Amino acid sequence: MLWHGLFEKVAEQGKGTMRGFYGFKLHFIINDQGGIISIKVTTANVDDRKSVPEMADNL
Repeated sequence: MLWHGLFEKVAEQGKGTMRGFYGFKLHFIINDQGGIISIKVTTANVDDRKSVPEMADNL
């Protein structure tokens, strides 16, 4: 199986400022020393403005 087919049932089409893409987005919240506080993986079609507040609420 090719890599592009591995997640074909869960990955989604998304749109960035420059072009569209297919797959996932990885969101991080880090502290002032570079330590990871929170991580969230979303499909490409999820709005970033939804993910970040949800992550911050869980801190």
